[in-house]
Amino acid sequence: MNEETAAPIGEALREERERQGLAIEELAQRTKIRARYLRALEAEAWDAFPGHAYAKGFLRTYASELGLDADELADEFRRQVESNLPAGERPYTVRPGPERGRGRASRVLVLLAIPLVIGLVAAGGYAVDRLSGRGDEPPGEVRELEPRGKKKRRGGAGGQSEQPRAGKRFALELEARDNVVLCLVADDKRALIDGQTVRAGRREGPFQGRAFRLDVISGGTVRAYIDGAAVRLASREPARYEIEARGARPVAYPRRARRGDCP
Repeated sequence: MNEETAAPIGEALREERERQGLAIEELAQRTKIRARYLRALEAEAWDAFPGHAYAKGFLRTYASELGLDADELADEFRRQVESNLPAGERPYTVRPGPERGRGRASRVLVLLAIPLVIGLVAAGGYAVDRLSGRGDEPPGEVRELEPRGKKKRRGGAGGQSEQPRAGKRFALELEARDNVVLCLVADDKRALIDGQTVRAGRREGPFQGRAFRLDVISGGTVRAYIDGAAVRLASREPARYEIEARGARPVAYPRRARRGDCP
């Protein structure tokens, strides 16, 4: 609509409602606006509303429900109705002035300062992590599962399980729970699995030795069987584990290591 071709607001609403064959009462239920206010919109009886803000809000809702352009009708309401109000009753509009300019400059300074504050907070958090030792925690979770195949101590009281010794030879099997890229190195530096992709559900081993280093280069979940005792190794990022007869533990993953590397 423009000022030269604009139809009266109420006429546009009524014509569209009648074209769709809709009753005022039905639209009152759909819009949750009382029928008398919908009739007032069609009659352009603006004095029937508690205020022009109510009239404009109801107009937007009614126009949208009818599929008309609510923004265009609201603009027409401002031109036809609000512009003719006495100066004291017109909607308040903010005009730029010296005070507003200073306020804008203050907001710009605040916006510029936000990245600096975020950077300082992040740096402080990093320093706290470093001082507390949290920043050095290696990725990777180790969780012991139900032990299987452990030997019983001969002559021991209560049939307690034998505590594995450090440096004891043991058998290691690996079962991939996800598709993972693995590097398994024995204590004599031999690469037993050399940066290979192991499919989910596949087992590798058994390998015999006193200690192993396992790199899960791709990140993911692996189940390690240490002399039959199951241990779950999981990480969402590249992780390194040291595995002995007594169990497994995560260690720092080298920062320079790349996917596929098996030093």
